[in-house]
Amino acid sequence: MSIDWNELREKVLKDVDFVLREDLESLKRESGRDLNELWNSIKSAWTTYRRDYAPRVDKDVDESIRSRFQLARLMIATAIQEYLFSMDMRLEDDLNNCIVSEALNKVFKTKGVSLSERSNITTKENEDKWMITDEGKENAYLVRGKNEKLNIYEVKHPGIVDSFNSNEMALVEEFEEFKFVEVLSILQIVNYIARKDAKLYGFVKTYLKRGYANLDAMFDGRGIQRDILVAVNEKYGRILGRIEEAIIEYIKQKPGKFLLVMDEMEEAVKLANGAEEERVKITEMLNQKFVELEQKFTDAESVRQEKEGSEDKLREIEQELQSKESEKEELLSRISRLESENAGTTQKYAEIENACESSLKEIEARWKQLEIREKELKEGIEKYEGELQEANRRIFERELGKIEELKEELRLKEAEVENKRDTLKYEKDELDEKLKAIKSVIEGGEAKRYVTRDIAKIHEMNYIGRFDVKANELPKTLSNPIDEREYRINAWGRHQKFDEKDKLFKELEMSYAEVEEKIPLNLRSRYVVSEKKYKLFGKEQTKIVIEAVVLNHWKDYAEIGLDTKSFTLSELMSVLTRYIDRAELGQYFHVLGIASVTGWDERVLDYIQSDEFHRNFVNRHVSICLVDLETGELLYNKLDDRIKDFIELFEPLFDTEKLEKCKESIKEELDRGDYVVLEDISKRGVCDEIFAKKTFYDLECEGFGKVVRMKDIGTVLRRD
Repeated sequence: MSIDWNELREKVLKDVDFVLREDLESLKRESGRDLNELWNSIKSAWTTYRRDYAPRVDKDVDESIRSRFQLARLMIATAIQEYLFSMDMRLEDDLNNCIVSEALNKVFKTKGVSLSERSNITTKENEDKWMITDEGKENAYLVRGKNEKLNIYEVKHPGIVDSFNSNEMALVEEFEEFKFVEVLSILQIVNYIARKDAKLYGFVKTYLKRGYANLDAMFDGRGIQRDILVAVNEKYGRILGRIEEAIIEYIKQKPGKFLLVMDEMEEAVKLANGAEEERVKITEMLNQKFVELEQKFTDAESVRQEKEGSEDKLREIEQELQSKESEKEELLSRISRLESENAGTTQKYAEIENACESSLKEIEARWKQLEIREKELKEGIEKYEGELQEANRRIFERELGKIEELKEELRLKEAEVENKRDTLKYEKDELDEKLKAIKSVIEGGEAKRYVTRDIAKIHEMNYIGRFDVKANELPKTLSNPIDEREYRINAWGRHQKFDEKDKLFKELEMSYAEVEEKIPLNLRSRYVVSEKKYKLFGKEQTKIVIEAVVLNHWKDYAEIGLDTKSFTLSELMSVLTRYIDRAELGQYFHVLGIASVTGWDERVLDYIQSDEFHRNFVNRHVSICLVDLETGELLYNKLDDRIKDFIELFEPLFDTEKLEKCKESIKEELDRGDYVVLEDISKRGVCDEIFAKKTFYDLECEGFGKVVRMKDIGTVLRRD
């Protein structure tokens, strides 16, 4: 019985022909469901062909049809994979042993993929391919060896992919490199050869060296199915035929020049390939370094927990110190034990800091390598003239673009590592500073500040409230030193308020209402100046941010009911570095007024006005002033001219007339005795506690006495 070829094409080969008309990239854009349906349809058609048609067709025709079926199925199996990331070949042993090792799980986890304990690895003998399935998950993960790397793909239908090996899939992927040959005309290919595009050159060189006679040898020993070999041979034959035709035409047009073009092309490609190999090697080395560093950052979380545990113990000591429940020697003994514990914690912090430093040095070294290669490629662009210069420019610029992308990734990674390193450094110093402060008080020193949570709450709300009032006295004209422009503000682009009450509620044994009512919440109020990228349209870009921030030791207020500790340099810097990183990344100017009710440590006061602070911070994207809410004092670096225009926004407001009356009353009382008690002043109605304490500090500055905390009495202004 004769074959109805129209029926065969329509009933059996319709979906096969559809797939083969598409390129791999087009198929990848189909949904997983559609590809699965195509696969099942072709599978059903393959059964129909073998049963109803194969026995009736010639051997050569049968071989061609079979190869088309297999090639269509192979293209679907390759297209249905979604590339995720690559990893080191050293993990191949774990895959071969079908073990989801800790090292393998860690690599997947750093890429945002979690493998559960129920994950399984399967492979076939002599196949450079492994399938990782996770019980309960629909998708699987395919691992394929390619170019000395292990590539990981997400697969929605594992059964489809399991029908072919990595070498067969690689053949289809190689087609993508040369699909333009089937699209271009012979004349366009001739011009393409003249311009010496690197990919076409590489294939032409392979063709000249090996020719059609050696084409089949490309597949020897690679485990390729016969039907696929037939299909690939047929497809490469068409490609080589068109290249041969174009080369012959090129030599006709430019006799004698072809070998010169090839020699110079080889030199240019060798230089570009050398740069690419080094870039890939650098990427792999850095990836390994960053995987190790990520583990250190994971370790840092447990170190932070140790630090928080020590801080909790320190608060207990402070509470007993205030309530006088324990003797001095007992408290000093507990401080000594804490110091010993802290030494171990400090050492762990130092180890993680050292890992950061090592990574930063590695980034710097690899950056220099990339710059050397970059320079070589740029010089290569200028080496040739005329037609050859344009050809090599394309080769070099492709690799230069990839080097620039890697350098940008390194710049961002460097900023991330520096930020984490600085944060760790300040965390490490923070507990040590607090220990020294408490120890000093136990040994007979004086806690100068003594702020109850009610007073802290009032100060916080008053400061933010006054800042909001002043910020909304519009219009204003503000200068931005980043873009050297002035902005006329008739209305703010955005106003945002933040607090930490959700965090407090999670950590404290208090109701949400109690937290909001009783505990200072570390309020922040932020005003933003922004403009659209193209004036009337485009994404909003932040230009200036003005923000008032209040810092409180809220755990002390919650657990002890008061705070006696000034904010330390490490506490300030851990906050400040986060603002600097965000402002530099966003390329905007951020003005900060950071306030504390308990004031600032002496090291902070010295540092904020130092030349070192001016060098490190004044020329960056953030300008700050510090506010002492009890004394009303403002601190900023006098060399920072930018902050001066914003100072009035952050100044605490006190009733001058009321302060003068309070001051005269306190001076009169001081004349009658050796000291004046703060609590007595507020109880007698001379002025409230906030005004009285502000007056105490003013009189101390004027030389009338010293503000101290006296045992069993409280805060006093004592005559010197």
